[in-house]
Amino acid sequence: MNYYLVCAGSLIALMGLSHSYYGEKKILIPLFLKDGLPPLMGNREMARLIVRFTWHLSTLFMLGIAAILFHYATIPRAEIHDQVLEILRITFSACFLLILFGIRGRYLSWVPFLLISLFLWFG
Repeated sequence: MNYYLVCAGSLIALMGLSHSYYGEKKILIPLFLKDGLPPLMGNREMARLIVRFTWHLSTLFMLGIAAILFHYATIPRAEIHDQVLEILRITFSACFLLILFGIRGRYLSWVPFLLISLFLWFG
């Protein structure tokens, strides 16, 4: 079992679930209460639905990536598609760098992205 991939998958799953839960409570609901969204397709409710479902789609993607890593953690190294891991390494490293430098480290989500990146590079 590749515990680096298990750790990366666990962090990604946890981050996805917390993104969904806290995003709903701390960002989406307050945003919708302000009623500042422009109407889409004739009404504001459509705008709310699009923003909410787009927000939660990222959680589904994170859970899907975590599932791939959990699967890869249980199979022999020779059967792992290294290209997929390479893409994930680069993607999560880019996320880490983008958040760290784009927001100048003020938002601490760069920490789990760094840890995930390291787990993927060592895995």
